[in-house]
Amino acid sequence: MSYKSNVKQRLLTVLLTVAMILAMIPAMSAFADELPTPESTASFSNSTTTVDGIYDDIKLDFEQKRVAVSVSQVNIVNGKSYAVVTFASKGILAYSVNVDGVQQTIRTETEEPSANFDKGKATAEMPIPIGQQFEFSAYSKGMNKWIKYSMKVSLERTYYVFIIGAVKVDNNGLREEVSPQANIKITDAQDGTVIEPYSKNGNEYTYRLTKEAVFSMSLGDEYEQAGTIDGKYYTKGNSVITDRISAKNDYNVYTGYFMKKENAPAPKTLEKGVYNVTGDPKKTDDAGIANTYGSKMFRVVKATLTIADNGKPVFADIYLSGVGYDALYVGKMVKDAPAGAIAAGNPDKLYTSAQLPKSQAFVGKDDAGKLHFVIPVSEFDEAFDLLARSTRFDQWSHKKLSFAKDKLVKISGLDPEYNVLEGKELDLKQGDTATIRVDAEYSDFHEVLIDGEVLDSTKYTSKSGSTIVSINTSGLAVGRHTVTMTFANGRYATSTINLAQGPAVNPANPANPANPGQPAVNPVQPAQPANPAQPGSTQAVAGSQAQGQTASGKATPNTGDASDMQLMTLVLLVSLTSVVAVYRKKSAR
Repeated sequence: MSYKSNVKQRLLTVLLTVAMILAMIPAMSAFADELPTPESTASFSNSTTTVDGIYDDIKLDFEQKRVAVSVSQVNIVNGKSYAVVTFASKGILAYSVNVDGVQQTIRTETEEPSANFDKGKATAEMPIPIGQQFEFSAYSKGMNKWIKYSMKVSLERTYYVFIIGAVKVDNNGLREEVSPQANIKITDAQDGTVIEPYSKNGNEYTYRLTKEAVFSMSLGDEYEQAGTIDGKYYTKGNSVITDRISAKNDYNVYTGYFMKKENAPAPKTLEKGVYNVTGDPKKTDDAGIANTYGSKMFRVVKATLTIADNGKPVFADIYLSGVGYDALYVGKMVKDAPAGAIAAGNPDKLYTSAQLPKSQAFVGKDDAGKLHFVIPVSEFDEAFDLLARSTRFDQWSHKKLSFAKDKLVKISGLDPEYNVLEGKELDLKQGDTATIRVDAEYSDFHEVLIDGEVLDSTKYTSKSGSTIVSINTSGLAVGRHTVTMTFANGRYATSTINLAQGPAVNPANPANPANPGQPAVNPVQPAQPANPAQPGSTQAVAGSQAQGQTASGKATPNTGDASDMQLMTLVLLVSLTSVVAVYRKKSAR
């Protein structure tokens, strides 16, 4: 046989082999798609009342040696539950389960083995009964058979369902469901950021919460929150309903009742006086004092409210459970605290007295082992911010308080305002001392406020007789100022200072404050020009770019050597030119 014929035969053999392989591929594929019919497994239902969503905090009960199974998440769709189940072997080609009497086979998706020497992965979404032991089978390619297993998939609740709705009511109790019209918001209790609902269906919201949150709801400016007395509705004076949500709660239903403002009876105006706040602060439903935030160690055990002529609260005398907090920042002082005092950028909300001086805070007085504070309050039933200083750690932390209007009992015969004997209306100039005498026991004197803000204790003195306060006005702006002196029993006295411009002071040449009659130090010479660079000019040079001053504001000496520097530069250039010329001549030679 010739060489050429051998080559032809070999080529023909190869072609026939390739053709046979190509012909076998469809058959192989068909074989791969065919699985033996699985044995029937125990039937279960995958219907659930758990709200639709994706759940990934899961507890898996599966005991089978030499087989690794995991569940990455549970998907609930239209009231049906499915688990994403993964075998740690790509040889598992399918799962089989019996759902409501029907045996179902689910193909897996496989992943190749990784460099960690694992066996690859086989994953599929399998119907499951949540929280129940159930039976399924898996087809092993290597063993060429179906193998039965049993497991239980439970949800560890990190998702909490809140059913929220708003209802319009009238005085007769007629109701109208208006959930879609309500403005509903849930915020993080720590930093106030808005928490978006994971899903929303009508008035049903699903939230993923791992910490405390604050719930709020309103129905427009024309509506107010409604309460009931003797079965009849009345408006409570605030348009926004708020509540705290604990992440420990598994399920909550919130229904807000609203009435139109014009249907509400006229609110009762409180008389001027001092009132005890009733109710147990430990019991939310009965509390006239609400520790709405940061109350774990900061506990208000009793309080009195001072009510002004307009029926509004002016001051609260609050008693803490001990002496753990010795100073408070309230109101505008909280807002003006260093950036981040109650913001997300400072999650712990802790500051030291180096940042927030104690001298400008409301300071507590000891009463039988309990510190109490007289602090300004402007509204009922609305939480306001506090920064409280820990005595032990010298740290200021964020708190919230509110006082209920319907929990007040008047202390009869007690006028909240003391009589001012001297200094009720003062006309002064800046720098003058304002002296005010109040008909009150000096032992009860607490502190001084100027226009509602605590006056630094270094800016005034006090003494007995009845109570005499002397205020240094040098730091006050020109105009009218309200002075309030508070006392430890919750009472107060007010005075007014009309402050005019004080004596003019030459900022370039102040007089010696220790000796006003002494002449000015280093007076400016009359013949000295204002601008040395331009003797004929009368325009002064100002700012950081003026002659004799650097951009940083530091003085630089003016030596008058500018012309000498120019001459030296010219001589240097001539010398250099000469050197170059000599060098060229030598090179030419």
